[in-house]
Amino acid sequence: MSRPLLWTRLDCTDVGKTKLYTERSKSCPLEIYLRPGRSTFYREQALILAVQHIDRLRTLSVSGNPTEVLPALDKHLSRPVPLLNTLNITLVSHQAPILPSRLFDEDLSSLRELSLTGVTMPLPWRDLSSLTTFYLCHISKHEILLTQLLDFFESVPRLRHIHLYNSIPSSSDAPTERVVSLPRLKDLGIIAQTPHSILLNHLSIPVGALLRLEFTFRGGESPIPSYSPKSLENLRNLSHITATNLYFGSERRSVWLRGPSGGIYIFGNRADGGGQPNIGITRFLRPLLDQFDLSRSQRLAITLCHYRPRASAGIETWSVYQTLHTMEDLRTLTLARCVNRMNGYSGQIPRKPLQFTSISSDH
Repeated sequence: MSRPLLWTRLDCTDVGKTKLYTERSKSCPLEIYLRPGRSTFYREQALILAVQHIDRLRTLSVSGNPTEVLPALDKHLSRPVPLLNTLNITLVSHQAPILPSRLFDEDLSSLRELSLTGVTMPLPWRDLSSLTTFYLCHISKHEILLTQLLDFFESVPRLRHIHLYNSIPSSSDAPTERVVSLPRLKDLGIIAQTPHSILLNHLSIPVGALLRLEFTFRGGESPIPSYSPKSLENLRNLSHITATNLYFGSERRSVWLRGPSGGIYIFGNRADGGGQPNIGITRFLRPLLDQFDLSRSQRLAITLCHYRPRASAGIETWSVYQTLHTMEDLRTLTLARCVNRMNGYSGQIPRKPLQFTSISSDH
């Protein structure tokens, strides 16, 4: 009872409880978590008590129906929040609403982490100079414009972590020559139903950043070529690749290129079963791998998994050779679950001595 830090988490479900917590927390920063399923009357009355200490608010996390959440936010939180560090808003609706423009008096100068699910904001918000982490989830491709995202990124000079989950516009309304620099970016994650490079074509990725790209494919599709960005200028962090990891399986196919200057991880999630059991690097990954210089790559790992209970995945020996042929500095080759599943190639394979300091095989 004598430790104020133990009384800083408010759920605003009870007036008496909220009053007690705000008193015992003294001057410590507060965290407010509003969840659905409680009485709107008692929650609002408790929120009114909590808002009286809004100058101490450090974390705000809200989820629920927009018809209940948005009016409450607009009514009680349209004022400055000088200490707000983390903002998390999750709304469940068929169409993503827009947050009230006057929320927090449009001043989020202390905000470091912003997470929006099923809701958008009037982009760009004013004064986001401290923001380092941004999550945007479940926004229809018709409810957000590429220029809005680019304007937002330009207004956030310290942005380091970006995660976009099914929140990529379907087309570009930005000039081809427009490129936004993200000088402090550490990692960028994009999850979408289909692979594309609409956003990456307009971003300058700094050296050392990690790109994680996930998409869904069906049957025997080979969608990676359509994903590739138009220009490699925005992927210059992959100029020095030291490790390559290729994975072929029933649930996913992926390529992971990484090195001291950064990395890219492309993950393809299968939407249905079946598909072609014999997957060639040439057909599926060659258009992507050809964009990068693998000659300095010292490590290569290839993993195969079953596609069907009675049909194991295979891979053409010629495809493997084509990949190995470009890796002049290759020192370690790992084949996981590839034994007795390498399909022969009837053509003439050029002879080139391959020397390794380590060769390992699993299963």
